[in-house]
Amino acid sequence: MMNHVIAIGIAKYQTIRNLQFADKDAKEFYYLFEHNIKNIGYKNLLINNEASLAAIRNGLGSELEKNVKADDSLFFFFSGHGGMAPSQQRNILAAYLLPFDASADIENTSISIEYLRNRLEKIDCVNKIIIIDSCFSGSMNSKAYGVINFKSAKGIKTFENTISGKGKVTFTASKSDEEAIEDIELRNGLFTYYFLDELQKESYGDEIAITLVHAPVTTNVMSRANKYGVVQTPTFSGQLEGNFLVPMCRHKLTIAPMAIEVEREIEKPLARVPVVEINVEDESIAKSLKDIVELVGRGASSGEGYNNITLDRYLVEAINEMRSKYEEAFVAVGQDKSKIAEELAKFEASSLYVQFIGCAIATFGSEAQMHRYIERVAELLQFGREKSGLVALINIAEIVLVDIVYCIGIIALANNRIEILGTLLNTKVYDADSYRYTKFCSKYDIHYAKSLGGKATEVGDHVRKMLENNRWLPSLCPQIIGREVEYQLQVNLLLGMFNYRNEMPLWADYGRFYENRVMPLVARIRDDEIFRSKIAKFLGMEENGVISFMKEYLGIAQTKFYSGYFWNSIEPEIFKE
Repeated sequence: MMNHVIAIGIAKYQTIRNLQFADKDAKEFYYLFEHNIKNIGYKNLLINNEASLAAIRNGLGSELEKNVKADDSLFFFFSGHGGMAPSQQRNILAAYLLPFDASADIENTSISIEYLRNRLEKIDCVNKIIIIDSCFSGSMNSKAYGVINFKSAKGIKTFENTISGKGKVTFTASKSDEEAIEDIELRNGLFTYYFLDELQKESYGDEIAITLVHAPVTTNVMSRANKYGVVQTPTFSGQLEGNFLVPMCRHKLTIAPMAIEVEREIEKPLARVPVVEINVEDESIAKSLKDIVELVGRGASSGEGYNNITLDRYLVEAINEMRSKYEEAFVAVGQDKSKIAEELAKFEASSLYVQFIGCAIATFGSEAQMHRYIERVAELLQFGREKSGLVALINIAEIVLVDIVYCIGIIALANNRIEILGTLLNTKVYDADSYRYTKFCSKYDIHYAKSLGGKATEVGDHVRKMLENNRWLPSLCPQIIGREVEYQLQVNLLLGMFNYRNEMPLWADYGRFYENRVMPLVARIRDDEIFRSKIAKFLGMEENGVISFMKEYLGIAQTKFYSGYFWNSIEPEIFKE
C-alpha cells in the first residue's frame, strides 16, 4: 500500500485579493505527511504561482492516475480562496477552488467541484481524503472570493455534499454559508492549524483513525473563531473503506543528553546557585540543562574560575556536535532540495545546548560570560566556508544565530538586562574574509538568513515557530508565557533601533502593523528614566539624546539603506509632552 499526497496553497494571487498563510498551510501539511507517513508515492506541492489552473489540472491528471494503485490512499489538500459560480448544469450554484491565475470569471478560470469529483472518480484507490481550508461565502477577512446570497440561490452544490461518497471523506474548514478565517496569532488558516495539531497529539497512541480527527478539530475551531466574532463550523462527510489509520505525526528529532559533571569543591560559600525546573520531557536532558544553569550561576559568581572553564568546554563540545550534524546534512541532501527542510530541522535541533547556554547566561550570567559565549558561537558562521552547492544548505548555520539573538533578546528584555543583549551585539568576532575582528552585529545581519531566502517575513515566521518549539524557554523566563509574540516584536524594535543607530542595513519590518504589541516598550522608554538609561547604554548614546533619537527613528519615511524598509506603526507624536 502506498500513500500519495497533493498539497496546494495559494496566498499570493495574480489578480485577486491575497491571503496571508495559505501557502504556509500547504507546506506544513506536505512536510508533516512526507516526514511521518511511510510509503509515500506520488507527491506534489504547488505553492502560489506554481498553483495555476493548468498546473493543478496537470497534478490531478494522468501521472497521478498512473501512480495510484487499487489498495493505495490519496490525500488532497487545498488552502486558498474559494468561490461560488454557476455549475455546469447552469441552474444552480457550485463551489470552486481558485487557482493562482483565477479571475472574477470564476466559472471559467477555477477548479469546480464537478471537475475535482470527476478526476477523483477516475483514480482507482481504496481511500481518498480531501481536506479543504477555504470557504465560499463570507466577509473580506475570510477565505471567500466575493459574497453570495445563498437564500436567493435555487440550489447549491458544495464539497461536503458532492465530493464525498464511499471510499472518500471530505473535511472542509466551514459550512458552505459560513466563513473560514486565517488566524494572525496562529499564523495559519484556523482549520489547518487545528487539523495538523490534532495529528500530532500524543494521547492517540501510535495510530489514529482519520475519522476521529473531526470532532476535536471542530470544537477547537468553533471556540477560537467565536473569539473573533465569527461562526466557523468544520464539516466532515463521506465513508472510507474500513478503519483507515494514519500514523501519528511524531517526527521527533532525538537529542543526546550532555554528560556534565559540576565540580562541588570549588563552590564559594556565597556563590549564587540558581534552582530552575526545566520543562523538557527527557529527564536526562533536563538534568543536563539544570547542570548548565548551575555552572553559569557559579561561574558568574566566581569570575574566571573552574566553572567558567567547564562551561567553555561543554560549549565547545556542543559546537563540535553541530559541526558533525552540518556535515551529515550535506551528505544527506546532496542536490535533492526536497530534503533541506528535514535536515535543517535536524541541524537546528542539534543546537539545543548551544542555545540553552546562551539563554542561561542571559538569565543568570555575567557580561564577561556572554562575551566569551558569542566569540565561540560565531564559529558557526565558518561552517559554510569553502562549501559549494545549494545556498540554503550552505547557510543553515545562520538560522541558529538568528534563534540565539532572539531568545537572548527576549530574555534580556523580560529580565530588564538590556546590557547583556548589547554585549552580544558588540562583541568582536573573527572575520575570516577580512582577517580582522569586527563586531558581531556589523558583520552578520541578524535579520538576514540566506537559507530562508533572505526575506523578513520568512525570518519572522521562523522565529515565531522556534519560540513555540523551545518549550524550555519559559523555564528560564516565565514572564513571557502567553506573550511570546509581543516580546518578539519588541525585540524587533530594539534590534531595528540598534541597526539604525549603527548605520547598518535595516530589516526590522515584521512588526509594523502591531502598534499594540510594541507600545509597552515605547512607553517605557518614554516614561521610565532608569530603563531609558539602560537603552542609552545599549545604543551607545547619552540618556538625554534617547527621546530625540526615538522620534527620528519612528518618524523616518524611508531609510537611506539598501533595504528600503521602515518602521511606521507608531507616530513620533507619542513623545509629545
